[in-house]
Amino acid sequence: MTVILIGALMTAAAMLALLRPLAQAGKNRLVAALSCALPAAALGLYLWIGHPDLPSAAAAFETAGPRAERRALVAQELTLMQALSQSPDNVRLMLALGDTQMKQGHIDEAVRILEQARDARPDNHEVRAELGAAYYAKAIRLLMDEDRDGARPWMDKAVGTAPPDVSYAARLKRDSAALR
Repeated sequence: MTVILIGALMTAAAMLALLRPLAQAGKNRLVAALSCALPAAALGLYLWIGHPDLPSAAAAFETAGPRAERRALVAQELTLMQALSQSPDNVRLMLALGDTQMKQGHIDEAVRILEQARDARPDNHEVRAELGAAYYAKAIRLLMDEDRDGARPWMDKAVGTAPPDVSYAARLKRDSAALR
């Protein structure tokens, strides 16, 4: 509310400064007053309603909830990307970045970075588990879009990549069989 008042007052002050010469030149003072009040009221209303495509000012200070979690994931992703640019062969960073991208729903980007990790360490159990999960997520997304033909190769990749002892192995086998 304070921001709205400050914005409205600053707009009114600016309009008064601009319209004072008109008022001194003998123009109607009511016109000058309305010329100041209407833009100030419009700005106040605009700030009060907020920006439909931007989060509210209070959202920037949230420490819990979905917006705060999204901001934290984006910040984590940027930090990991910066660290990976300094150490491009670091599989741990690739795994962390892939996991962060999966949490954000960026499956294609996660698949790309996890495939790089697999190429660097093809025998790493954790890399195969994460990459299998990414392939599985891609297949599920395609199934949700009702693209069974597009989902089959991703499901096959998931079955072929994921180690048999991962937590999602039973679901993967069941879904893969149902897709046939």
